[in-house]
Amino acid sequence: MIKLAVIRKPDDVYDTPLIAPIYVPEIDAVAELAFALHSKGEAYQGRALGWDAIYYPQRMEPPIESNSPFTPASFILGDSSVWSISFDWEHGNDVEPLITVCEGNLVADAELALA
Repeated sequence: MIKLAVIRKPDDVYDTPLIAPIYVPEIDAVAELAFALHSKGEAYQGRALGWDAIYYPQRMEPPIESNSPFTPASFILGDSSVWSISFDWEHGNDVEPLITVCEGNLVADAELALA
């Protein structure tokens, strides 16, 4: 679906934000991709559904400065400065992942009407 996103916020040089349409894939399509990569268990970096995508499989080494006994598998799609979604298998490969959507720069229709 097409949404509007703030690409550049107002600052000392620009008084108004730069707002542009972006493609945000449906969560079902993103989940299908995340689970397909997770089932393969192989690292991936590329483009998918119009965005940069990366998947890291679980590693048995703990993350730096963490009490976790392993580094969880993780899938990230998008750009955190615009829109992104991540799937993190924090409790192991066989447990449902934690899903986090970062959409703080998406503009609601009411906000656009006031701009």
